[in-house]
Amino acid sequence: MVASLSSGLTYGARATFVQTLGLVVGIFVQIAIIAVGLGAVIVSSPDLFSVIKFVGGGYLIWVGIGSWRSKSNAMLTARLHAQAGNETGISLPSLSSRFVRGMMVNATNPKGVVFFLALTPPFIDPNGIIALQYAMIAMTTGFTDLCVMSVAAMIAEKLVSLLRTQRQAILINKAFGVAFMAAGLFVMTVSA
Repeated sequence: MVASLSSGLTYGARATFVQTLGLVVGIFVQIAIIAVGLGAVIVSSPDLFSVIKFVGGGYLIWVGIGSWRSKSNAMLTARLHAQAGNETGISLPSLSSRFVRGMMVNATNPKGVVFFLALTPPFIDPNGIIALQYAMIAMTTGFTDLCVMSVAAMIAEKLVSLLRTQRQAILINKAFGVAFMAAGLFVMTVSA
């Protein structure tokens, strides 16, 4: 949610959609891990679980540091330039980097493995086609996440209209930076 809000605020809902697709693919990765039985191995192996949670938490902290250090908000800058009669070229990260960022946020989150490991078994009929059932769970979860995160990005984009100065935007960036770093630290302290 923090990733969608932050990107929606910075780049707008349309530009954030690619990142949201990456978030959904990250969910697919997590469910695939559970479906092939690796989820149980990860959760039961303290060393492997620790590696994953530190990689995932470290990634979120890295994203948070980037947000903390950001000196402006692209959408606000463009709006202020437009109001002053100047050109408004918003420099977006590449499609692939936005997609990978979203995917990494979800794919490296060990909480997701624990969550899906706890959530999915009650919905699996051992007498049915297991792969199809996991695919249905993945599609349902992915679609729901796509909708929720897209709405979050749209709300964040609307919030930009409340910002009047770059100083306010920098404070918002710092708040999201703290949220990402806190999430990273939380991920690092999760136990299986």
